[in-house]
Amino acid sequence: MPIDLDHNATTRPLPEVIETVARVSAEAYANPGSRHAAGRKARQVLEEARETVAEILHARPQEVVFTSGGTESTNLALLGFAAGRKGTVLLPPAEHPATEETVKDLLSKGWKRHTLPLDAEGRIPITTYDDVPWSEIKLATLLLAHNETGVLQDITPITSRCAEHRIPLHVDAVQAVGKIDVDFHALGATTLALGAHKFHGPRGIGALLIREGTRLPATQFGGHQESGHRPGTECVPLAAGMATALRLWHDDRVQRTAHIRALRDRLQAGLTER
Repeated sequence: MPIDLDHNATTRPLPEVIETVARVSAEAYANPGSRHAAGRKARQVLEEARETVAEILHARPQEVVFTSGGTESTNLALLGFAAGRKGTVLLPPAEHPATEETVKDLLSKGWKRHTLPLDAEGRIPITTYDDVPWSEIKLATLLLAHNETGVLQDITPITSRCAEHRIPLHVDAVQAVGKIDVDFHALGATTLALGAHKFHGPRGIGALLIREGTRLPATQFGGHQESGHRPGTECVPLAAGMATALRLWHDDRVQRTAHIRALRDRLQAGLTER
């Protein structure tokens, strides 16, 4: 098997995931919104997938909204929180295009941007938060794990400030979920985005976690699937595939993390010796 050095872009679906998607496509093919027996079976599979995602990410099932992936999840969150409002959005520089392009759209509609500076290691200095015009901030967003640098951001300072000022905080955890333990409630984020293809799941499926009690206006319209946040018939096979991939990672995460760390250290040692 060839060595994949582009693992941050996407991952190869695991055989168990491929089998799950194929099996569910045959066994739970019906519209999960239908009330007949086949529809109820599809609904059961969908809700079991939702429960798995919620369990592993320490969320409640009703907080999990299935989407097409991380980009859509971030769009739903940022555009939803900004709907009918104007203010300043707070974020670091060089975020993922899903965030940067959405923020550009907000700026064209009268929003302003306050950019948090980074230190030499790509982290937000804690003293930076003292210079933020908190009374003007209406929305905040940042990456938990950076898609290019790999830096893990300590988001505790920003979550506490956002909570203090009642500011919705969206966290893009696409590059974190399936690689490190993520506890949605402990993080303190209002919303959180993830995408299955980053952890050996299928493409075309992800989720937006929305803290229970959060008012997030809809930006897409149609049916009332996914609690009205993401209309359209749910893709049950992909949701089941994502849940399978996340479960496989969770059950093997200690050994897998140790193996990846050893490979990483070996690579660094080899490069620095030359």
